[in-house]
Amino acid sequence: MSKFLAKFASKVERKDGDRAVYIAGDFDLFNEWHLELLEKARSHGDYLIVGVHSDEDVKTYRGDRFPVLTLLERVLTLVAFRCVSEVVVGAPLAVTEKLIRRFRVDVVCQEKSENPLLRKSCQDEGNFELVEISVDVENFPIIERFKRNRVVYTKLYGSPDGIS
Repeated sequence: MSKFLAKFASKVERKDGDRAVYIAGDFDLFNEWHLELLEKARSHGDYLIVGVHSDEDVKTYRGDRFPVLTLLERVLTLVAFRCVSEVVVGAPLAVTEKLIRRFRVDVVCQEKSENPLLRKSCQDEGNFELVEISVDVENFPIIERFKRNRVVYTKLYGSPDGIS
């Protein structure tokens, strides 16, 4: 973690024997769904490493209007969350042997419905445990609320970005 990011975090150092868990994603519009996902991931080990995909990578799988928050905003949100031990900024979309060795990962977690590329890379690398997590909280209501509020805002004040 950089010195800049460390100022925002009150993290404990990783100890010998700690079981390291890695999970990655865009973590855009951080909400209760993300909280549950990260808490469940953390329950599989002692040290939670969270990879945050770059803005460019997020656009490849979510479309040009995403992410809503910048990479820095998404990273700062994660650093502030108590169960997160370390953040990998600009994490790769696929888990690689290099990433596993660099961060000494024991367990890789992912949300059950996400990233078949990760599942394939786990099978190819084969030297760590893959845990698929089901999250009971629905993520879509927050997006729908943004859409409704945008419609109301646009009716009152016009489009803030020139897009209807």
